This record gives sequence, structure tokens and C-alpha cells, in this order.
Amino acid sequence: LGVATRIVGILEPLWLDEIWTILAVERLASWHEIFTVYRIDNNHPLQSLWVFFVRSFDNPVLYRVFSALCSLGFLAVATLDCRSGKREALYFLFLSATSYVLTLYGTEVRGYGPMICACYFSFLTARRLRDRFSWGYLLLFALSSIVALLAHFSAVTFIAALFLWMFGRLSLVQFGGALFAPAVATALLWSLFHAGNVVAGGDVAARVFASIDLVSVSFGGFELSSGRHLPYSMLVFLIGIVVLSWGMISTWRQSRADFWFFLSAIFLFPAILIVVAQPDTVYPRYFLPSLLGALIMLSKAFSGQENQRLPLLFCSFYFCSNLYLQAQLVAFGRGDYRRVIETVAQEDGNIIFGQAFRHLLPLKYYGRKAGVTLYVTEGEDFGGAPEYYHLPSRPGPAVWMLRIVWEEQDRIVQDDGTVFELLELIPSAPLSGWTTGIYKKRSSRGVREEK
Repeated sequence: LGVATRIVGILEPLWLDEIWTILAVERLASWHEIFTVYRIDNNHPLQSLWVFFVRSFDNPVLYRVFSALCSLGFLAVATLDCRSGKREALYFLFLSATSYVLTLYGTEVRGYGPMICACYFSFLTARRLRDRFSWGYLLLFALSSIVALLAHFSAVTFIAALFLWMFGRLSLVQFGGALFAPAVATALLWSLFHAGNVVAGGDVAARVFASIDLVSVSFGGFELSSGRHLPYSMLVFLIGIVVLSWGMISTWRQSRADFWFFLSAIFLFPAILIVVAQPDTVYPRYFLPSLLGALIMLSKAFSGQENQRLPLLFCSFYFCSNLYLQAQLVAFGRGDYRRVIETVAQEDGNIIFGQAFRHLLPLKYYGRKAGVTLYVTEGEDFGGAPEYYHLPSRPGPAVWMLRIVWEEQDRIVQDDGTVFELLELIPSAPLSGWTTGIYKKRSSRGVREEK
């Protein structure tokens, strides 16, 4: 199931953040400009390098191959760990393979798939170093930690928690050897790259809502910040909090060292990073290393229970709720702008927007793929989008309006009295994309008849 859903995930249409990277990297003259010119938090260096080297093919599936292979590699490593026969490894494989969030972000043209894979490999090598030190495993730990940091800098919270976990189990020389390369990589990446990056704005700017949304969706609910299925999502969020709290208490009883590792990886270090690095704009995906730590922690807590009824009951709920979200991803994808192009191409006319920044790049990319030139009304506000975002403009009234729909409206009345009627809704799976409303200008005849 985990392999199948990830294969389906790479076949879905691209969404804004993926297209943003693709079109931005297209403009670069050489690969090193990924680190010197494309300076924005949407730039995940490893994935951007992959896009740069395959950009001549301009194939959406190929753009996602690197991330998907890392996501499948993550499942393969988790499967190999099950050879030990430990119940903990089996629980982790189940929770990670059926996770909607790991499927969603592990199949995007983003750095999250490589980051999760590298972080998990770092965890396995750190666990081996704690049990039996070897310089070979120390080298593997250092390399996987650097790869995780290059994939996405939020990995630094998980790597730092691993060092806390290893402290006291290694000699000072061994600990210093393990610390050196990741610490240097962190300092260089932060000072030379991330500290100078522009932080993209967004709707989910509240730190509390970002973490709440991730807990809700991770356990099978919807984003509470969107207001969709609010009672159910709140129930799932509360279940998630109860299970996480129970897991932390169980871990405390089993091992103090493990407890401090999980407390740091899931809660403390991510909170510190967000406050220091990006206090204003936070998205649920920034907490993906926390999710990895939570799944490892729950696997350990479940495996330590003599009575397996409650863990199995929770896993049944987790499987069913995440399977429902996987079905949402298969059915709706991340918002299909190919359908938007097909609809607005039926009648030539200018387009206006609600939140132009969100619509411009998908329209530009899929319009180019379809050989369709789309126009916006002259003077349309692009919301501060960079030049490569822009669509051509021309005089004349708008025929089409595109809006992000939070609450369905059958029609929109402009200040000048122009009426746009809802023609179609293009939905999206949770945590990625949005519901796009396609509105068409009502004909003058329709307005006269209503009067």
C-alpha cells in the first residue's frame, strides 16, 4: 500500500510550490546559482539540483522521481529493519507506510522526501553507535545528516536531538567525531544560504495553527485552520494529543534517555528553530522531522505494551482515517489546474483573480504545456509576484475570475456591479493546494432578465 500510494502521488498534477521551483530553476545559468541567485525558502537545494539537471525534459513525473525514490528508499530501509523481528520495527513500518502526510510530501518536487529518508537513516546509525561504536557507522551518520540538512534545513532539529541521545554513550573523541561534520555543515548552510533567504508569505502564519494542522492531518483529520469538517478534525486532533501524551509517558517509564530524545525531537528543538529562524511564517510541513520522531516514539511505546489491544485499536483507526485521506489525494490531487485551463480556454477572455499570487504560476506552466496563451486584465494586481510569475495583460473587461474558495459562493458581485457566477469547483487534498473556484462573467442578457 505504501509503495502504491507513492507511485500514484507522483502522477498527480503539480501544484504551486513545485512549479515555483521548476520555473525559477529554468532561469538559472548554472547549478551553483541555486545557492547564489535562487535565494528563497521555497528553494530546497538537493531537489533544486535535480530539477536543474532534468529540466530539459520538462516532464512533471521526472521532476518528482528523485523525491519519490527517496520516499520509497525510506520504506525499503524501514522494511530491512524489520528483519530484526522486533515489534517496534513492524509498528514503525506500518505507521510510516500508511501515513498520508509522508505520502503527500514524499512525492512532491520538494526536499521533504529526501529529508525524511536521510533523517531516518541517521536515526538508525545513531542507534547502532549507541549500542556498539564503529568509525564506519560514524561516517554513515555524518553523511546522512549532511544529506538531510541539504534536503531541508528543518532536519537540524532531528539531528540535534540525535546528538543529545548519543551524548554520554560515546567517548568525547567519538562524540566530537560524530559532531564535527554535521555541525560545520549546519553553520555553513545557515550563514551562507538560509540566513539570507527571502521568506515566502502565506495564509498559515500562526505557529499554533501550523502544529495543530499537522497533528490533525497526521492522524487522519483535516486542517483545522481551513474549517473543513471541523468537529471531526477537532476530534482527531484531540485523539492525536492523547496518544502522543500517552506515548511520551510510556517512553519515560521505559527509558529516560529515549524520553529526552523524543521530547527534544518532537517538541523542544522544532519550537526553538521556528522562534529563531521563522517566527512569522510557519507551515505544517516545517514540522515533518517532528512527525518522524513521533512515529518512532509511538512504535516504541506500542511495542512495549503487554496488552496489544489498545495499540491495535489505534492502528486500525489510524489506517482507516489515513486511507480516507489517501483516497482524497487519488481523487483530487493537489488541485488540477489542467482542468482550469480546459475550462477558461472554452471562451477567449481576460482573467482576474482573488489572490493572484496563488494562481499565476500553475496557469503559466500548464498553459504553456497545453499551448494556450492566457491573458489578465490590464492593470491586474499580481500581489508582489516576481516577473517570471506574470501572465501577459491586455485591455478589455474580464470574462473569468479565479478564487480560492473557503466558503462556497454561487456568485461574486464586483464594486462596479459586474456579476461573476460560479461555474466549477476544483478541489484539492488536505495540506497541499486549495479549492479553486472558476467564475464566469454573467452575460448582459442574464443581468437584464434578473432585473
